[in-house]
Amino acid sequence: MINVKKFWFLFSLGIVLGLVSCNYLSVQEASTPTINGDEIMTQIAQTVDAEMQKEQPEMITNTPEPEAEEEAPVATPSLEVQPVQYSGAVPYSHIDFDGDGITDIAVLRISNGKWYVKDQEVSSWYQEGDIPAPGDYDGDGITDKAVFRPSTGTWYIKDKSDMNTKWGQAGDVPMPGDYDGDGDTDFAIFRPSNANWYIIGQEPIKWGNTEDIPVPCDYDGDGDTDIAVYRLENGNWYVKDQSPVSWGQADDILVPGDYDGNGTCDFAVYRPSNSTWYIKDQEPVKWGYPGDIPVPGDYNGDGATDIAVLRTAEGKWYIMDQFVVTWYQDGDYPLSVRDTNADGDPYQ
Repeated sequence: MINVKKFWFLFSLGIVLGLVSCNYLSVQEASTPTINGDEIMTQIAQTVDAEMQKEQPEMITNTPEPEAEEEAPVATPSLEVQPVQYSGAVPYSHIDFDGDGITDIAVLRISNGKWYVKDQEVSSWYQEGDIPAPGDYDGDGITDKAVFRPSTGTWYIKDKSDMNTKWGQAGDVPMPGDYDGDGDTDFAIFRPSNANWYIIGQEPIKWGNTEDIPVPCDYDGDGDTDIAVYRLENGNWYVKDQSPVSWGQADDILVPGDYDGNGTCDFAVYRPSNSTWYIKDQEPVKWGYPGDIPVPGDYNGDGATDIAVLRTAEGKWYIMDQFVVTWYQDGDYPLSVRDTNADGDPYQ
């Protein structure tokens, strides 16, 4: 039986300050990461973890149980700004629960297990300890509400009990994505203990170090999710089968996305110390305020990732050059981000 460590995908963001800053990140050539001694990362052979090799995905019929209710988040919550750390936050590529091609503003309310998606019905799909893992698991173009349950190592997809699958073990970090480019989200985990990636239906792949942050995205524009890690100690991005890129510094928040709409994922960070977004090969943009949570997404459906922040103190989402909307209450989990250190706290 495989058990998976508690994990989330959180993403923090904040308000408008809209001004272009002149602070540029220094980009320098980076050496390839080494794993298991002096091996060069780009030549690491795929290794099969003995336990994972024996384990086959199981179809599970039971579900998280809660019933749907119609109800909206509190419009003007009374909140206090709390100190936050963002190093584990990395955005999902796209959260679109109605299939209209636009990123939905959505939160999971941990206190009652309900998913609040703006302008859509409220639904319950969570029990204590679950990790939200939304994705398009059946390839219909609509994001499915889904959770990963560490206690059983099982993925539960709402309204699709035949797709519930056991995949992972204690300490793993869920990393769903379309790794084979077939249009479906694949069940996948990153195992920090051995820096292996386990993608259902594929051979395990060793890529990263135990302290690296997984940052999967389509960095080459070929239509499939690339395996990638970010190394905090040197600010380097290591994308499998691509050259390393140095972009970022200590305490930056990783916000990869397709900001220019060219079909490839851009290396990008949000710097809380100056509320500035640094997107590789683009001008820095100042957008946010101390304590804000970055929540990038395609909020107008033009195919490009938009700069956006969530200001928890006001409960408001600020989408650059577009709109402001109140959709948050204290303790909510913004569903457009994932918590890559799987500590169960979207703010740490």
